[in-house]
Amino acid sequence: MVHTLRSLVLLAVFGFLVAPGVGQEKADPAPGKDAEKDKTDKDKGEKDKTDKDKGEKMVAPVKAPPPPPNPWVKVGTISGKVQSYNESDRSVSLTIQTPVLDQGAVAALGQAQIRLAQARNIQEVVTARNDIARQQAALYKMQPQNVSAKLHDDIKVRFNTPPPTFDEKGRLQTKYTPAQLKDMKGTDLTLPGYKAEISDIANNQTVQITLVQHKDRLRPRPQPRPMAKNPDNADADLLMVEDLKPQISILVIYPQLIPGN
Repeated sequence: MVHTLRSLVLLAVFGFLVAPGVGQEKADPAPGKDAEKDKTDKDKGEKDKTDKDKGEKMVAPVKAPPPPPNPWVKVGTISGKVQSYNESDRSVSLTIQTPVLDQGAVAALGQAQIRLAQARNIQEVVTARNDIARQQAALYKMQPQNVSAKLHDDIKVRFNTPPPTFDEKGRLQTKYTPAQLKDMKGTDLTLPGYKAEISDIANNQTVQITLVQHKDRLRPRPQPRPMAKNPDNADADLLMVEDLKPQISILVIYPQLIPGN
């Protein structure tokens, strides 16, 4: 009996030791499964990134709104001679030649037109037409007048010709290379002449100014007389009404004689 009990005990111990899973760690997963899972996750991440990039590329860019229209309108041009520049209020005082209607020329023009209407032969027609042309050219006489105008905030000052420069020996330079001329013109090719600064404005310079007026302050202009030639400085009347004066948007400086040249 003792032998039988010993046999039973040995069988029990042996069965406990070889029982599956008892005292052992969980078996590792099949080789390659983790690698396949990592690859699937990576592929999914790359696909999500591609979908995101594709969505970003499909979004239309937001266009910037167009700039507001310029409220300043060009109203005329005038030539004159600088008397002074007042830096405190950015105004230029000029002496200009203003056109004044000559009443004698008006009467003579009327008589010539009557003679043309009553002409009886070619010679009288030719004579009357010549008289009309001569009186039209003399309709206005010029008289000097002092005026002033302020510089616009976006004023452009230019030289009509390349400004005189001097070489290292102090000799006047009069010839420039195409590259030098291009640089002196600047990037805005719509502007006349060559680059200059407000500090280049000086007394006794001959200048041509372009006038601009705010669209809310425009006023009607007188219509030119029929068959009359538009006189020089016909826009001078723009500077005669103090509270409606336009401003100078472009000031072109014309060359002055250099002593000894």
